Amino acid sequence: MFIRETPTVNKKTGVSYSKYQLVESYRCEKGPRQRIVMTLTELDLDKSLWPALANAITWDSLE
Repeated sequence: MFIRETPTVNKKTGVSYSKYQLVESYRCEKGPRQRIVMTLTELDLDKSLWPALANAITWDSLE
């Protein structure tokens, strides 16, 4: 799993911000795919620590 940053712009106000998603990679018969596991609203964490956070969040902790 990994964390993806997606830039977004509010269409009404024009304010831009980032949203963060925990994403899981998997393979199916059509090839590799990605599935959004969780949306993280605010992430005040250095980008170098994102892999550690993604590894700390497991399917067991989500159930």
